[in-house]
Amino acid sequence: LHISGKLKSGYAAITLIPENPNLPTIAVVMMQSDEWLPELPGVQFIRKIYLSRDFSGTRIIEFDEEIKELILHGEIKPFSAVEPKSALQVLLPYDPNNENQRMLLRVTGSMETTSQSFTLTAGPRGDEEYILMPSEEAPMPTNVVHNFNWPHGCNGG
Repeated sequence: LHISGKLKSGYAAITLIPENPNLPTIAVVMMQSDEWLPELPGVQFIRKIYLSRDFSGTRIIEFDEEIKELILHGEIKPFSAVEPKSALQVLLPYDPNNENQRMLLRVTGSMETTSQSFTLTAGPRGDEEYILMPSEEAPMPTNVVHNFNWPHGCNGG
């Protein structure tokens, strides 16, 4: 999942229903402190992420299992090009309601002085080449990555 924007007050949560029916339903809850949290129906495990009021970078949340369905609660919304950048949003890569299909691609490492390129094949417009150019003036984006292992301690239902 790719989450961007700020949590204004209160909480935001994403219920995650796994593809594997033998795994429990979990929720990732984003909050600024230990605020009251309403009950999230069907959720068997909760993972908390504390967000500072100042942080407006991107958070990447990775799981070790495939996700069947997401349910949004609280302040978080599906990504939209018309929402202000400050709104807390999650990019849903295969959302049928999104006018543009989006994929997440994470590129890591550092560049010296040589540009790097890659080609995405079989896209809606055919093959597309992308070029990453090194720049000393480019800002370094802040991306926080959370890796979650799905709990296996109870039977999903």
